[in-house]
Amino acid sequence: MELKSMDGEDIDAISKNAGAESEDVQKDIREKAKGNPGSSSVLGQLATKGAEIYNTVAPNLGTGSEIWKKYSDECDKNLDTLIKKYGK
Repeated sequence: MELKSMDGEDIDAISKNAGAESEDVQKDIREKAKGNPGSSSVLGQLATKGAEIYNTVAPNLGTGSEIWKKYSDECDKNLDTLIKKYGK
């Protein structure tokens, strides 16, 4: 299944363009997003920050729509705020 971010960009391309070429990161994005396009977008953006940040923050975000809600509602759609809040 091919996942697209909110702007239509392929999640695999986001990961590869960010230097996060690991199939593990791409698989993790698919599993955590559970088909939610907003969550896929957030995780894809997070992957562009590098594997270390992704692996620190993503496990704290939950799955599916939980990820989008944390990004949208709690962090006002600000990725840096999400990283600061959930990167502990």
